[in-house]
Amino acid sequence: MPLNVFTLFEDTLPPGSPQPGASRVAVSPGYFETLQLTLLEGRFLQAADAAPNSRVFVVDENFAKKYFSGKSAIGGRFVFGQRPQNDAEWPTIVGVVRFVPHRGIYDTSGVPFVYQPLPGAGSTLFLRTDRSSAETITLMRATLKEIDPGIALFDTGTLQAAIDSSHTDRRATMLLLGGFAGVALFLSALGIYGVLAYDVSQRTREIGIRGALGATHQQIIGLIMRQGLWKTAIGLALGFAGAVWLSRYIKTQLYEVSPTDPRAYVAVSPVLFAVAALASYRPARRAAKINPIEALDVE
Repeated sequence: MPLNVFTLFEDTLPPGSPQPGASRVAVSPGYFETLQLTLLEGRFLQAADAAPNSRVFVVDENFAKKYFSGKSAIGGRFVFGQRPQNDAEWPTIVGVVRFVPHRGIYDTSGVPFVYQPLPGAGSTLFLRTDRSSAETITLMRATLKEIDPGIALFDTGTLQAAIDSSHTDRRATMLLLGGFAGVALFLSALGIYGVLAYDVSQRTREIGIRGALGATHQQIIGLIMRQGLWKTAIGLALGFAGAVWLSRYIKTQLYEVSPTDPRAYVAVSPVLFAVAALASYRPARRAAKINPIEALDVE
């Protein structure tokens, strides 16, 4: 959506500031209720606002914070285009709504939006219904054909499908990163298994002595697994520190989650510990099966 410059009735911007601008969206009454936009202040547009002599706007919270910081935007006046000669001709803000990312759900530009009344019918129609999308589109085509056979209905679909399509690029990136994460998890498990297996082979005599002194299979398994999990805990601590430092470089790839969201780290910890436990169990079980007499004969 293009950026349209406008003029504030009460220009409070610092001297030398660039001309203020915002994106305009022409909507009909019912648009806000249909999309369930959150009203923060004032009111939504009404049917009477589409009259030729009506000059009202609804702005989003970005607009209100940027140009009416510290005070209410309701009653504020601004105009697109030339400055009116008569003060009464200045359009007035009648409502403030929650910001909606019209440029896609990953839009972080902070561009403010202005909603203005749309006289008559618009080219884009939003409809909220309990019927299925296929049934609704069929009924709409039939209804429009009865009204005027020359009206074409195109680019139809659900709002959820439009939202999902905006995830396409990010989804491919996340799948790639997820694949690398899976490989890293497999290599981590393989590394833990290899280290513990080597450690058991080097401690055969010690384990044999423990068995000869009365250590049970469960005690030996617990000993080896504790060592494996202890090493895993050290690795997790170092890994989390590195993740916190490096996560800032993937901030642009995240949506509605911060790079240091503790929930993400808490959710990953049990998975890594479970993988480490499985990787540690087989060497521990092998150590428990060592015959004390054979172990003492190793040297």
